[in-house]
Amino acid sequence: MFGKITLEVLGGTDINCAINEAIANARSDTKVVAKSHGGVWPRLVEFNFNNVVVTVAHDSDPDLLYRDWCRAMAGYIDKQVGPHPKPVLSKQEQDNDACIQAESDRKREHEEKVRASKERERCERVNDRLHGAPDIQIAEGQEETWRQITEKNKNCGILAYAIRWARLMQVEIAAGKTVKEIQESASHNADFEGMSGATHNMALSALKQCWKYGDQLN
Repeated sequence: MFGKITLEVLGGTDINCAINEAIANARSDTKVVAKSHGGVWPRLVEFNFNNVVVTVAHDSDPDLLYRDWCRAMAGYIDKQVGPHPKPVLSKQEQDNDACIQAESDRKREHEEKVRASKERERCERVNDRLHGAPDIQIAEGQEETWRQITEKNKNCGILAYAIRWARLMQVEIAAGKTVKEIQESASHNADFEGMSGATHNMALSALKQCWKYGDQLN
C-alpha cells in the first residue's frame, strides 16, 4: 500500500457525490503511482462526512459504501466505513441493525412525547397569564387596516400568534416593562404554532402597523 490521501469535502456536497469523487481520486492516483513504480500501488482516499470516516480504494463499490455510511449514521456500526464493505449482510447483522433501530425509534417516540407534554404545559401557562387580560389594543386610525388584516388571516396561525404576542406585551407593559425589554421573550412565549422566520416577520409587520405600541417594535 502506498500511502493515503485525505479528501476535503466541501459544504453542500452530497454523500454519494463525495464517495464517487473519492473513488475517482483513488483511481487517478493509483495510475500515477503505478506508472512511477512500474506496478500497481493502490492508494486509499479517506474523507470525513458527518463524523463518519469513509475510506475508499480504486475498486470500492459506491453502493456498498453508501449502505454502510447510512448504517454508521444510524448507529448500527462504528463510524469507520470502507474500503470494501461485505456485499451481503449476515442475518445476525441484519437482526442487530433492526434491534438498534427499534430501540432508537422507541427512544425518539418517548422524547417526542416528553417535548409535546412540556410544550402543552408551556402553552397552558401562557394562556393562564392571558386569562382576563385586555384584548389587543389597536393604534388610533388603524382600526380599518387591522380589520382587513383580521379578515384576511382569520383562519391563519399568524394572526393568533400576533394577537397573543401583543397581549403578552401589554401585560408586561402594564407591569412597568418597556417594549424593548419584552419583545423577544414575549415573541417566544406567544409562539404556539412554531413560526418560521418569514411568518414571524409577517406578524411583526402587522403589529408595527396596527398595534398601539407598534412604533416601539424593532
